[in-house]
Amino acid sequence: MKKEKKEKLKRILEEKLLEFQKLSYEELRKLVDDEPYTEAQGEGEDFYQIEIEVFYDDPDKKDGDLRILGAIDDGGLSAFAPICDDFIITPKGKIL
Repeated sequence: MKKEKKEKLKRILEEKLLEFQKLSYEELRKLVDDEPYTEAQGEGEDFYQIEIEVFYDDPDKKDGDLRILGAIDDGGLSAFAPICDDFIITPKGKIL
């Protein structure tokens, strides 16, 4: 994947994760154990797909910190090694 495309995909993923950062801990907690959020956009060279998953950072600590993990790829070979980013939110709503 070309550097420019990789940077574009990274920006798209960062923007999507910012949308999730606006949600409260309780809203995000409702997404634990749900099917991952998925989105596919564009066609041809502009195609990308995003997957966002919400889970407990420590599976043994229910009601603990949540990790929100995002992955994006262009549907080609990058699907085997997508660009990933994440953040953690504490029960008090602090973003780590």
